[in-house]
Amino acid sequence: MWRCAVQASKLPTMLIACANPKGGVGKSTIATHLVGGMIAQSPDIETVLVDCDPQRSASRWVGESCEGLVRIENAQDVDELLDLLGELEDAEANVVVDVAGTASDTHRAAMLHVDTVVLPTGCGVLDLRALGDASRLVLQARKIRRDDNPRAVVVLNRFQSRLRLASEARAAIEAMGLPVAKTTLGMRTGFADAAGQGCLVWDLAGADQAGVEMKELVKELLNGN
Repeated sequence: MWRCAVQASKLPTMLIACANPKGGVGKSTIATHLVGGMIAQSPDIETVLVDCDPQRSASRWVGESCEGLVRIENAQDVDELLDLLGELEDAEANVVVDVAGTASDTHRAAMLHVDTVVLPTGCGVLDLRALGDASRLVLQARKIRRDDNPRAVVVLNRFQSRLRLASEARAAIEAMGLPVAKTTLGMRTGFADAAGQGCLVWDLAGADQAGVEMKELVKELLNGN
């Protein structure tokens, strides 16, 4: 497993959500690898995955790839999620919430509690419309909380830099007032292969480029750069 050189004792605990009302944009993939990154970076701090997806894709993937190293909780409705997040806010734990697509109430509940919301997206028109909806939820949460939380960052997934659509998508996202992660994820079969084999992509033989991209993204998200 990839290990980070940063010492756990110097790092504050983190509460991060992967959210977007659109399905299939990479929420569970990124959530799973954030869990792996947290374990590597802070092995002495409890890591918790809160899975809001009825399909429990992240739960299964994390359970296989990080067996015995992570606490997995499932929240199937808003009340369960609010109860869990209320408990975890006071715990000394690093938490990743994989928010199910389409359920705006679940997204709102997560954004009222987390420090950071990661918004994976593709570059298509439907992707950007859904991202606009997510942006409004972030602004609503900040108004309710009366501060600049949650911090939001967009991750471009299945990104092809040579396409004109890619530069247009960046411009549209910046117009929403959302920062874009420096690291992008390309169209890599390694991510699906890693899920199928129950491992993290940086541990998968032959998925070197996918592993490098995900490792850089997780470092960027966890360190707030």
